[in-house]
Amino acid sequence: MQKIGIIGYGHMGRALARGLIKEGVARGEELLICSRAEQTLALAREECGARTTHDAAVAVAQSELLFLCVKKDVFLALAPEIAGAGLKGKTLVSFLAACTIAEHRAVLGADVPLVRAMPTVGIA
Repeated sequence: MQKIGIIGYGHMGRALARGLIKEGVARGEELLICSRAEQTLALAREECGARTTHDAAVAVAQSELLFLCVKKDVFLALAPEIAGAGLKGKTLVSFLAACTIAEHRAVLGADVPLVRAMPTVGIA
């Protein structure tokens, strides 16, 4: 089982976590949810039984597959922390709207394996 991290637990992050659990791709305790808000992390623990962290660098370090489920401005603010955590061997899946692959690569590095996805909350 790959270690799965989700940065952001808003509508998309929650839908993703629920869908992964519902479809048997991962158990709740196999997910690592990252958010800055303690209330949001408490919700992730309650709803999914997920492990949680406030620190994006921890989410990167402990994940092989990392989903970016935040808004573009939040991503741009977190990008140095994410890139600085060491992305070698990681695969990133970005759910960011209005952020091109070139913009991702400009802040994360040109060699990071990156997948763009534009799901809806129906992924739950």
